[in-house]
Amino acid sequence: MTPSDWAKKIAASWRAISEQFTTARYAVVISSVALFVSFSSLYLAKLSYNLSAVKDEREIRDTMPAIDVQVRKDGASTASVTISIINRLPINITPLDMTAEHSLSLEICTFPLLSRGSIY
Repeated sequence: MTPSDWAKKIAASWRAISEQFTTARYAVVISSVALFVSFSSLYLAKLSYNLSAVKDEREIRDTMPAIDVQVRKDGASTASVTISIINRLPINITPLDMTAEHSLSLEICTFPLLSRGSIY
């Protein structure tokens, strides 16, 4: 083989390699664009789902009854209580019984297992 044949063979192989790199570059660009479009569509689907979930939650919250309790002090040891219940569509709340209990109750709760150390 003459040196010119070697030069032609090397040039042909470089040309083939450069064509492969060009194809590889196109493949990288196309796959990158496809990946970007895929992640963008995933993000939009997630955003749409979140908006739908917020809308459903708001609709449920709008159908829940609203209860307002106001306590006003009348004297040294008395108070008046106003309870307002706003019922909405599917749920109807009506108090059947109201009981007034002492406001000061002292309950002492002991944990015998902790004092003896048998938990550890």
